[in-house]
Amino acid sequence: FEGLIDTFGALGKVIQGVFKRDLDMIKEGASEAGTALIQLGTGFDEEQQKKMADGFKNLATDIKNTAKEASAYGKAITKMRNEVKLAEAQQRLLQMQYQKDAELQRQLRDDISLTIDERIDANTKLGEILDEQFAKEKELADKKLELAEKELSVNKDNVDLQEAVTNAKTELADLEERITGQRSEQL
Repeated sequence: FEGLIDTFGALGKVIQGVFKRDLDMIKEGASEAGTALIQLGTGFDEEQQKKMADGFKNLATDIKNTAKEASAYGKAITKMRNEVKLAEAQQRLLQMQYQKDAELQRQLRDDISLTIDERIDANTKLGEILDEQFAKEKELADKKLELAEKELSVNKDNVDLQEAVTNAKTELADLEERITGQRSEQL
């Protein structure tokens, strides 16, 4: 009975390692589980020991595959976080460039010394700038939301991750409101 408790305790460590994405904890738990199962198996006949060994091999394969999946998931999340960080760093500069370009078109549009066709052309270009700005900024906002939702999918009860999803959705709504306001002025 004690060997069975040791086995389940070690398997619990493996499962905890999977959720924490801690490969060392997974390896340590698998090793402890193997040792506990070998000790447990000494009280069984040869056929029972073979079944137990086969079961452990299957369990070890499942643990190994789960660890690989956890590692791949962790790498994908890290890569996405880095992409979002870089995009965020560039977003403010990009936003300022679009605002400058849009303001130049507004000035041309409002210049009464220009012909009506020149002013209409400037207003049309202003609309194109707003469309392009919205598309670029939305791309980043969507990526932030995707990252937040992926992280939340692993730990749905985490308040910080829930907050990150809400903040990402709020950022999208803010972008839509800001560009819609500018577009209303342009129209």
